[in-house]
Amino acid sequence: MSVTSFTVFSIAYHHVNLNLNNVDTSKTLYIITPTHNGYGQIPHLTRLGITLRQVRNIHWLVVEDAPTTNPNIEALLRRSNVKYTYLHAETDRKSTMQGRGVEQRNCALDYISKLNPVDGLVYFADDDNTYDLELFKVLRRTKYCGVLPVGLLGQMPYESFEIMDGKVVGFYAAFGLDRKFQIDMAGFVVHVSALTKNNPPRFKRTPLMGVLETDFLEQVVTNMSQLEPIAYDFDRILVWHTKTQNIALLSLEQYKSNYGSNRDMTRFPVLIY
Repeated sequence: MSVTSFTVFSIAYHHVNLNLNNVDTSKTLYIITPTHNGYGQIPHLTRLGITLRQVRNIHWLVVEDAPTTNPNIEALLRRSNVKYTYLHAETDRKSTMQGRGVEQRNCALDYISKLNPVDGLVYFADDDNTYDLELFKVLRRTKYCGVLPVGLLGQMPYESFEIMDGKVVGFYAAFGLDRKFQIDMAGFVVHVSALTKNNPPRFKRTPLMGVLETDFLEQVVTNMSQLEPIAYDFDRILVWHTKTQNIALLSLEQYKSNYGSNRDMTRFPVLIY
């Protein structure tokens, strides 16, 4: 038996034979991105849009956490030159249960289900993560439920899997070691056929933090042997769980008070909302 482990400490720019030249791009990649109003929203979506415009045959579903869509974000998406659908679904802020992005991801899943696609893959791409272009080729290797390592999670440089004879037999995770599937949201992709089951998978709010992924995957597969390690032959990370640092920006009123009202910050209204 052969056991494969994953290392994040590869030599810079070292490139192995990834065998991606013949990847079938006929499958549509449905990329689901929850988003919400804030100073980081436009930079995040701009960066992700620049990445996605270089990927063939994708459908980007951006879901705003709000009662309506935002015309500034709509304009940004139009400029991205990516096929997109812009939706909105407001978070249930009265709920005491855990689950960030639940309503937005489920809204996108409902939309895809109504399209009734015969073939295609669904991937959850948060707007503040960082994505290697080759990730999207690797995702297309998936037959039903593919998994891959994710970098910069918690206090670990990456989360990954123990693979034996081409099968997932264990997890290398940073937290929640009692979870059935110790996988980050960016670490799995599912075929659209999973959405056409009698009880299609959806995200659910729970009393516990960090279980959205395992709860969803338990509706897709029954055990880890069904997970497809689609990046088994890679020597590097293809997606990173990066975060933008929160900073205390001045409001317009504070800016005028501190620096004088003669400086017109309203020249860039798109950045101020």
